[in-house]
Amino acid sequence: MTLDDLPPDVLLQILSYLRLSTLACLCATSSSLHTLFSENQDLIYRHAALLHGFTHMESALPDKGTLYKKYSPPNVKEGTKWIDLCKARLRVRDAWVGGAPSKISIAPPDPGNRANSGVRDIRVDEQRRLVLTALVSGGVNVMDMDSGKLLWYLGEDYVRPYVNIEYSEGFLIFDRLEDDCEVWRILEPHSPDIEPTKLASGSAPDDKQITRSLEALQIARDLADAGPEVEDSNLRGCFVACALIRPPERTKAHRLVYPTLITLSPDAAYLWHLPSGHLVEVLQGVEGSGNETQDEYDINHIRSVDQSPRHVFAAGKKGLRVFARMAEMDGLERTSSPLSRPAHLPHAFLAISSSGRRHGRWSYRLKGQSGTQHDDSELVPYEIAVEEKELTKEETRVVDKFRAINVSPCGSHFVALLFGCRLLIVPHFERLLHQSNSKEEVYNNTLEVHLGSPMSSTSLHLAYDEGDEGVGRVSVVTTHAVFVLTLPQFPDEPLKHPPKIRVARFRRVMDSSLLPAVSCLAVSDTRLLFNWSGSIVSGQHAEEGFRFLGKKFDQSLNDIERFGDRCFQRNILNSTWEVEPTISVVNRVTMMSRVLMVNLLPSS
Repeated sequence: MTLDDLPPDVLLQILSYLRLSTLACLCATSSSLHTLFSENQDLIYRHAALLHGFTHMESALPDKGTLYKKYSPPNVKEGTKWIDLCKARLRVRDAWVGGAPSKISIAPPDPGNRANSGVRDIRVDEQRRLVLTALVSGGVNVMDMDSGKLLWYLGEDYVRPYVNIEYSEGFLIFDRLEDDCEVWRILEPHSPDIEPTKLASGSAPDDKQITRSLEALQIARDLADAGPEVEDSNLRGCFVACALIRPPERTKAHRLVYPTLITLSPDAAYLWHLPSGHLVEVLQGVEGSGNETQDEYDINHIRSVDQSPRHVFAAGKKGLRVFARMAEMDGLERTSSPLSRPAHLPHAFLAISSSGRRHGRWSYRLKGQSGTQHDDSELVPYEIAVEEKELTKEETRVVDKFRAINVSPCGSHFVALLFGCRLLIVPHFERLLHQSNSKEEVYNNTLEVHLGSPMSSTSLHLAYDEGDEGVGRVSVVTTHAVFVLTLPQFPDEPLKHPPKIRVARFRRVMDSSLLPAVSCLAVSDTRLLFNWSGSIVSGQHAEEGFRFLGKKFDQSLNDIERFGDRCFQRNILNSTWEVEPTISVVNRVTMMSRVLMVNLLPSS
């Protein structure tokens, strides 16, 4: 009996369990199956969308309003059918690994567009089609993602120079010189993600913030050429003053993952419930003892912080730590109530030192000269060599430092970037809660990816996002290249085999004189953005230059095998080897710095 002999209802039931790649092959095997697909297209591809996690809807046709909550407009257009959605999602998946078209663009200098000149920091909201920028000279701007049109801004007379911004679920955060954090909320007719709550005493906007909010609203109306009949809430990309968070001591970093804002001082981490302005938790002593010789896992000068609903992540000069949130320690649900118990010392259930020649059981390396490019892709995917090695006592000690740490949007995995172009991936880190948490167990649960030579390049920035079916997308900027790593959906059980990791680099962004000036990195479903001080050229001579830079990078991938310990600098005083690139890395953000955007779902 063949498939053609089965009753149509039985065959359709079988097809509902098959993945899209299999369906495409089956459809072309016989005329009867092709007819079955044509007559039952919506049913077959609705089941495929459900199987791949593209939707949870059971309706015969996609509901655009529901899908807009998950995907941006390019994925869902007027009249989109299930097969259209499936094709769009497959294109996005393939584009991130360099197997489908992608498009890189950088807006030309425009004296009339203050949002795209001297850009220092970038945030993106793909659902709302907004790009937020902060400038070297000061000021915060919001522009349309597709047209680049300026929609709203706060001037440099109000926002300090070199400010960092945070953005999540319609909330915008930036700090003042006096360390207070301003909170601004997007103005929309219907905002289901933002529930109106009563602000805590002392967290209300001050007169300065309210006055500027009204002025910025009028500027937004002028930019949109809005008549008196247009409601303020119908202005796109417009923000209004919402709160003013006043940390009790000087802060040096902050991170927003809605609804929690974490502000970091030299001695403590303060966690605020943003919509209400309540301080809900204080973690004391997160950097460690401060004694250089007391604990190898002391963070010592925090460089990066992140958070999930259950944990706080901090990385610095000597190591990284993962702390349990108070609700996690007490077995309580997350709360928005004011601080109900005294500040406490953090419980660090996971710690990783920045020092070590090797950090994980499986080490991934890019094979030189293995990059192959899809005709219309900006990415060059590489073949990966994987080496397994048990934990042993190291004869020589390699001293490195952590640059950044990011937790996955699902909160189950995290990645940490070392200065020496090594990325550590720790999947399902919470399983270590139930272990004795020995160094060997952490080592066996960590994956290490080498993204270049520690002798000639250094790491700069890190970003982490997730795609369909739990697939992770990690982007890394070094002084040699910009990378995209695609991580698989990690199994719940402990790793027995090395997971498949895909790595690609951007072909036309490899100028080592410009990459050190990159000061920000943002990733969304179909976009990757960073600031760029140069241009993106094309043509025969440009292609020759890109190939030359690519070959130079490929040669550097073999430095560790070729030079061994000579990749590192010898410290005679303490008999260690240190990661110290031979090139000088100075962040040189200039007024020529603009938003560079990579589109992973360009129009056909």
